[in-house]
Amino acid sequence: MRREIVGGWFVLLVLASGCSGNEATSNGQAASGRKPSVASELHRALQLPTVAPGAACPRTAGGLPSPDVAIALGSGPAYPVLGFEGDHVPPSPKAVVPLYADERRGSVYWHKTLWAVDPAYDGPVLIRGAGIDPPQPMRFAEPSAAPGGHRNEVGELEMPAQASGSWRYGPSITILPGPGCYAFQVDGTTFSKVIVFEAARA
Repeated sequence: MRREIVGGWFVLLVLASGCSGNEATSNGQAASGRKPSVASELHRALQLPTVAPGAACPRTAGGLPSPDVAIALGSGPAYPVLGFEGDHVPPSPKAVVPLYADERRGSVYWHKTLWAVDPAYDGPVLIRGAGIDPPQPMRFAEPSAAPGGHRNEVGELEMPAQASGSWRYGPSITILPGPGCYAFQVDGTTFSKVIVFEAARA
């Protein structure tokens, strides 16, 4: 039975790719005089794994870090919830993200993804990624409040800092070209984590 991902109250701020190109000045301000964005501060080089020909996707283990969401991946403090079904907990061979026909828009799948952030970390989060086997792009979108609506595709997501003292939840869309092995890189002020998952048509 398909597991629905329930979004929280926290809204993701979305950055278009390439919008942080201004160089920083010595006083920490951007060249335009504006304060650097979260993305520019956390925009470390991508360190995604490679997969040897014929090798299995090196899936990241999953669990239940928050009492309010389904299976989430990684060791935190920011976790993606991708809609694994039943008790298929990654990295089990059966733990594959299902791509449903009704998620398809043109040639890609718009897969609902909930991000959960541990209350122990209240800083900003930058989310990027790509397909690693085969190499292919990964893009994102923020759900629209309008039924069936969506916002424009972007290359990365930004979650601003928020000292809430509780779990933060951010609904989003991960745009996947099709089946394959994918990796997120999740960067915060105190961490940089890579989270790997496999997707297949349901």
